[in-house]
Amino acid sequence: MELEVSLSGELPDERIYQEVSAVGLLRGEYIFRRAGKYLTADEGPHLLREYIKETLRIFPDKDVWYRFVDAPANEINMLEGYDEYVLEEFPTIGLRGMRRAMELPHSFEIEFNVVSELAKEHKNLHIMFPYICEMDEIDFGLEYARKYSFPNKISCMMETPAALWHAREIEKRGIEHFLIGMNDLSSLVVGASRGSGYDRHNHPAILGMLKTLRSDLKNSRLSIAGYMKPAFYDLAKETGMDAISVHYSSFPAFFGEKFKDYRDMDFMLNFKKSDNRKRLRLWAQSLLDVANDNDSMTIQGLHWHRKG
Repeated sequence: MELEVSLSGELPDERIYQEVSAVGLLRGEYIFRRAGKYLTADEGPHLLREYIKETLRIFPDKDVWYRFVDAPANEINMLEGYDEYVLEEFPTIGLRGMRRAMELPHSFEIEFNVVSELAKEHKNLHIMFPYICEMDEIDFGLEYARKYSFPNKISCMMETPAALWHAREIEKRGIEHFLIGMNDLSSLVVGASRGSGYDRHNHPAILGMLKTLRSDLKNSRLSIAGYMKPAFYDLAKETGMDAISVHYSSFPAFFGEKFKDYRDMDFMLNFKKSDNRKRLRLWAQSLLDVANDNDSMTIQGLHWHRKG
């Protein structure tokens, strides 16, 4: 089983290159969350381009898998230049990933254009479609790949039970690389909020689903990622994973003290503390505004959109 690294907006230490086989997951949304500006802000495309270029500089001959933005609406709402303000009671299962890309295609097109231009210069830059629930979302992403003549590999996240259900059909579309996202999958399968302690990654239902997925996708490459505890490393091997992508910030916990002094190793810890407070305050105030003044919002399906 290969060891890969997941990046969440960190500026990784160049020494990490020697430790991993690839950047198994580059989470697009964290580039913008760190800057406080969204993709559709004036500087958005530049921020995206420069971060990916720096990652490619550090990993010039190793695969870099870029995952398109997969932020819940309440995280995007707090960024300068957001494309649309969307208020939801349960944002982690709302308008996100490819669902948001289909709803707001202009934003997805900006993102795809930047990544596609870089991929034509770097054969090791690949793309990943996030939060798949419907085959229409796969087809939508593949249509953009054809439109932009995307030259490199294409992958998708397997982080919802629906995605696992569609696995064989997705493979038939020509996708041969899949990344299991344990954060969402464990929450959705076990029926518990992320980080609650009930969403344990070693739940027998989850392990059983991973083994079934491995059996279903015998001819494809299957990797796994998420905020996992070190003990899950062995479980990933047991369930037949080809690779595990460990979060950059988790390397000290997984592999020892020598990683503690790597550049930006504490970024996520410090960022999450401050960012979560701001996000929760804005979300709570927005929900309160809706409760107190129905005229300030209009409901569209399951989503509350601020009126123009």
